[in-house]
Amino acid sequence: MKRYIIRALKSLVWFLLIFAVLVVVLVLLTPEYSFDRVFAPEGGMFQPNSEWKILAFFIACAAIYPGVTYVKKEVFIEGEFEQHRDKIISIFGDRGYRLEKEDDEKLYFRAIAVSRRLSRLGEDGITLTKGESPLFLSGHRKDIIRLEWLIRDATRAPEE
Repeated sequence: MKRYIIRALKSLVWFLLIFAVLVVVLVLLTPEYSFDRVFAPEGGMFQPNSEWKILAFFIACAAIYPGVTYVKKEVFIEGEFEQHRDKIISIFGDRGYRLEKEDDEKLYFRAIAVSRRLSRLGEDGITLTKGESPLFLSGHRKDIIRLEWLIRDATRAPEE
């Protein structure tokens, strides 16, 4: 739950930052608006007192966003993790991740690219819980789905 709240707060900051940049661009591109008139009662860019509605909208989006974008997924492999360990680590490397740490139960990967780390506000890590099939991947949905397919294909026994 703590992780979820942190992700929601980071998302809220990210959404508000994007909104602020869009408002600044609109003010700069529209001659009849100025920064002091963005929320003005007469002739403002937004309706009077709409800042609270806008803030409530972004809070609601930020509260939902982590539940939609961060997942935990089972990955069924043939055999045990140790049989395929090098292949799996290589797949993560090919996808732009490096092994950050490992213990008896889990491997923790982080994105190599700074741009990916920034765009995900430091929530770029992927955790792989090892052992017998299924393995569990947890992290950003888009990456987890891609990695699931790659790991499943790489660990499949060759057909005869």
